[in-house]
This record gives sequence, C-alpha cells and structure tokens, in this order.
Amino acid sequence: MSEPQGRHELKHYINYADVLELRARLPLVASLDKHAVEGSYRVKSLYFDNYNDKALREKIEGFSEREKFRLRLYNNDTSFIRLKKEQEEWHMF
Repeated sequence: MSEPQGRHELKHYINYADVLELRARLPLVASLDKHAVEGSYRVKSLYFDNYNDKALREKIEGFSEREKFRLRLYNNDTSFIRLKKEQEEWHMF
C-alpha cells in the first residue's frame, strides 16, 4: 500500500446567474442521460467492507489508491442491479 496522504476537495458556490448560464450552455456539449425518467433518477448504493473495515480505514487514513465494492440500484428497479469493484486513485496537484 502507498503512504497515506491528505485529501483536499475544493468546492465552489455559484450564483443564480451562473446557474442559468450553465443550463443554457450544457445542452450544447452534453446530452441528457437516456436512463432518466422526467429528467432524473434515484440511485441507491450499498458499499461493502471486510471484517477489518479495510475500505473505511484506508479512506480515513487518506490512502491515494484504494478499492471498494458497491451494489447499485436505479429507480428502485430490482431487475437492474449492478455489483462493481471500484479502483480509486487520486493525485494531489
């Protein structure tokens, strides 16, 4: 495993005029999700860990390379459930 590092996220608030500008411009470069119902959908995720809480400990300790397992359900549709192993790697700039 790599040495633990701190993780930093920058969040930026935008004003309502910027929201309107983004709503006008985004359709020019991105399309709506074809799985959305009336423009949105509900996502439910369940993450798994081992008996030693490895994924939790690695997240808290700030490891830059981790793996996690996730079960995901969309719009409460039990006919389409996905299990995914996620590899997460991030770098500080």
